[in-house]
Amino acid sequence: MAEYKMTKKELFDNLQQCLGRMVTPFELEDINKWVEDGLPPEVINEALKEAVLENKINFKYINTILRRYIKNGIDTVEKVESDRKQHELSKSNFKQYSNNDSVGFGVQGSGY
Repeated sequence: MAEYKMTKKELFDNLQQCLGRMVTPFELEDINKWVEDGLPPEVINEALKEAVLENKINFKYINTILRRYIKNGIDTVEKVESDRKQHELSKSNFKQYSNNDSVGFGVQGSGY
């Protein structure tokens, strides 16, 4: 089955719907630059999804995600999904470590 290719127009429409406003000319410029830098619209849309899931629906946060994608060579939806799984795994490992009662300061039973 062929992978779905999102158009830039579909991406712009989706962005405007999620942001709840029109995309500014500066934001359009940024999106076009991301596409020129090798990020397909469907990968940029994944950054939008991530922002929505984190409840941080603003363009600055989306740009931060896209910079991370470029830095880590994430340029396909499959790589985004792999990165997302890795991120979730590291978050769950951090929670497991931070909830570990054997880690602490002071002498056990001393009250400190």
